[in-house]
Amino acid sequence: MYNFFEIVTKILHVYKFVQAVRPLMAFCVFGELMKLILATMTSGVFAFFFSFVLAFEVLYFFLQCYISYTFLTMFFDVMF
Repeated sequence: MYNFFEIVTKILHVYKFVQAVRPLMAFCVFGELMKLILATMTSGVFAFFFSFVLAFEVLYFFLQCYISYTFLTMFFDVMF
């Protein structure tokens, strides 16, 4: 069983990690949203194929985030 100080230490580590990664995740998510907006606003045949590639890239990025989140939550006790 964990004691109080181990739990507080884990919470502080998670808090510091989230604060360190937050700007990077914000830039990644805003970049993907801008790609999605660009893909939906363009017109024409070439733009249609280009928007299909961008939409696939956006969906693949969010799928990677979901898989990483699932993997990390499965083994969260092992990490800290």
